Amino acid sequence: MWPLKSSYQRLITLSGPQSGIRSVSFSPDGLFVSAVGYGGVTIWDLRSRSTVLTPNAPYERNNPRHAYSTSAWIYFEGTHKHVFVFGNMAGEMFLWLWDSVHKTFLEKGRQTVDRGQGNQNQEVMSIDVSAAKVAPGHQVNIVTSTSNGVVAVWSLTANLELKNAFLADMPDDILPRTVKFSNGGQVFVFSRDGGSFLQLDGETGNLMWANKEGPKAMLSVSVDEKQDLFAAWIGPNAAMFKLSNSEFVREFKGDEMLFPNAKEVAFAEEGSLLVVGSDHGPVQIFSVLSGQRASTPHVPSYRRVAIRFGRSQLSVHDHWLMRANPSDRRFLSRSVTSLPLLHQARNRPADVLIYKKNCTALRSLSQTKDDANLAFRIGVTWNALHWIGFGYSSVWLALYFALFSYWTAFTLGVESLSISPRPWLRGFIYISALSRFSDLQYNMPRTSTITTTSTEYHTDFLIEYLTDFLTSTTPTS
Repeated sequence: MWPLKSSYQRLITLSGPQSGIRSVSFSPDGLFVSAVGYGGVTIWDLRSRSTVLTPNAPYERNNPRHAYSTSAWIYFEGTHKHVFVFGNMAGEMFLWLWDSVHKTFLEKGRQTVDRGQGNQNQEVMSIDVSAAKVAPGHQVNIVTSTSNGVVAVWSLTANLELKNAFLADMPDDILPRTVKFSNGGQVFVFSRDGGSFLQLDGETGNLMWANKEGPKAMLSVSVDEKQDLFAAWIGPNAAMFKLSNSEFVREFKGDEMLFPNAKEVAFAEEGSLLVVGSDHGPVQIFSVLSGQRASTPHVPSYRRVAIRFGRSQLSVHDHWLMRANPSDRRFLSRSVTSLPLLHQARNRPADVLIYKKNCTALRSLSQTKDDANLAFRIGVTWNALHWIGFGYSSVWLALYFALFSYWTAFTLGVESLSISPRPWLRGFIYISALSRFSDLQYNMPRTSTITTTSTEYHTDFLIEYLTDFLTSTTPTS
């Protein structure tokens, strides 16, 4: 990405959850932030940085109906409705609607999504929506997966009418840890164990294709269909694969982890970065292209991290990164094989931390068409034009100096390439170059003429000067 962007800076620390957090998410316009987990549901208004009123979601330690595992947001643009969708550990999905008049969320729907098998209700493992922002006159699809192997798709209208499209039972060897909509409305299903992932028809649930050659563990998965990639936390670290054929692409090696199943992965910044949440503090950010670590926002405590990436309407030129963690030095694992650790974390308050990074990269027209920073509506930001102008100015200045002084052109080129062109450093380059140019012009004759009987030679003074200097300093035998 060019030009280089600044690093993520910690912006806000939000408090409120009374126990461990399982999922955090931004609303599509970045006005709300949510956290769900063992302590219920907490939603903040980013404009005021305070919690908002929500329906009662009591904290009961041993009741799976009041422990929440995954979440997503929907915004209906025509009716200006913010809808918060989340699931619990008893196979239920909830719909909450923001009431902008009374400044509170209202419960508008509750649906069992795992076939309602009596006391055998299972955790809602994953929720995804076909579109976070829904255009006027359109509806949105919601896909859910549960720990008893059921994948379901639901349609939701702007009037919040929920209708089931299908419920599909996965084969016994597939535990649908992650479900994602494709760009065409189909459904990707990634098994937590065994290396299987497949695609279902988004309308009927019929199997379209299956691949059993993926990584043997996919504890968290993020999909970038545009680049034909998916990234997964595979146990010891994160890795990236081809979505079309499961071909291994590269591995992302970061800090050593304490638990093999406590990390989350997410593509960020138009797929240029991979963000990895850890089980002991830092959020690790890697370049997708090189696999090298880009930066590490860090909070000095041993904390399991849930992450989400987004943009905010409050600052349309910025990238936002959110992480959640318990506020004490206890460990939190997401695996059902680590129930004692989960139980230990349920009694601990948690925080949500939000990081911000200014976005100054060149972007495509489709990504910037509504951006107030867009220069002349041509798909390039003003910041990028400033960099381009500096580059062209440097080239022409170097050419100008080259016509009058090779030494000054050489100096300018070296300094421009070796020093980061920040404003005060650019000033240093200009002053230094101009001072040398002035010395050459006024303190040294540019050329001297040597005339012979046959030929007239024009010799550059600098070459003559350097030759004399080297000759005079050469030791004699």
